[in-house]
Amino acid sequence: MNIEEKKQQKVSVIIPTYNSEKFINRSIDSVLKQDFKDYEIIIIDDGSKDMTYEKIKKYLTNKIKYIKQKNMGPASARNKGIKNSIGEYIAFLDSDDEWMPFHLSECIKKLDADNSLGLVFTHSINHYNNGKKELRGGKDNTNKIFPRKIWPPILQCTPATVCRKNILNKTGLFNISYKSFEDRDLWIRIEEESKIKEIKKVTVIIHKRNESLSSKMNHKYVEKNYLKIIYSAIKRKPELYNKNKNEILAEAWFVSGRYYYTKRRYKKALKYYKISLANKFNLIVFIYFLGALFSKDLVYMIQKFYGKYDKINENTSYN
Repeated sequence: MNIEEKKQQKVSVIIPTYNSEKFINRSIDSVLKQDFKDYEIIIIDDGSKDMTYEKIKKYLTNKIKYIKQKNMGPASARNKGIKNSIGEYIAFLDSDDEWMPFHLSECIKKLDADNSLGLVFTHSINHYNNGKKELRGGKDNTNKIFPRKIWPPILQCTPATVCRKNILNKTGLFNISYKSFEDRDLWIRIEEESKIKEIKKVTVIIHKRNESLSSKMNHKYVEKNYLKIIYSAIKRKPELYNKNKNEILAEAWFVSGRYYYTKRRYKKALKYYKISLANKFNLIVFIYFLGALFSKDLVYMIQKFYGKYDKINENTSYN
């Protein structure tokens, strides 16, 4: 795949949107407030049926583009934005989230300093409707159970990610056949081809809404896509993953089992915990298995003990 290079700006900001009339202004305004100014904004309207365009049209200039397509999902919308971009770097932002004013400058500074970096990401804070705020991924204890053997870590999310456009010529774009985790699939492929850097600074605000796409994610897609992505990576790059294959699969099946546990589908969770343990025995996974078998309260106690509700990582900067 060759992504055509046009007259280049430094950064292309890709914002997919669908029925976002209540939030899109906040997202665009957060880009306009960046202290780094060498960018274009490409808004891909994925078939909105509300007043999204009326909210957007006042912004449209040569620097802010609007493209509408029929409803095909966020992966397709992001791909269209990338194909129509002119930037050296691609930055992603969702239409209901926002950046802090220094987000782009923090990311571009790291990318400019090291040509071997294909992708950087910062940390983000979840804002809930009830006013609660927490570090995204800060409650997840997976890394305390399995050392990270395959990218990406739980702290990475799409609106906090900036990558080089030319790396996508090697990896391809988002896989539109996935109905969930399509971003994780792309980050794994990028990490296979280049260096990645985590910027331990919060620069993104994720607004968590009950009606958001992630809150309505179909469990069948979670199961099918998540596991397929992991197995595909191992098959694609065995030289990278075979050494840690059992641990990678143990983590993947554990994460999938824990998803079903949170949905109170305990038989499914037990099945997946068993597969995880068959790949590599882990005492904590075994306790989760016993908890799903006998008492859900036991699992919640384990989660709390291992810091699932701990304070945010002290190494993270909020300045």
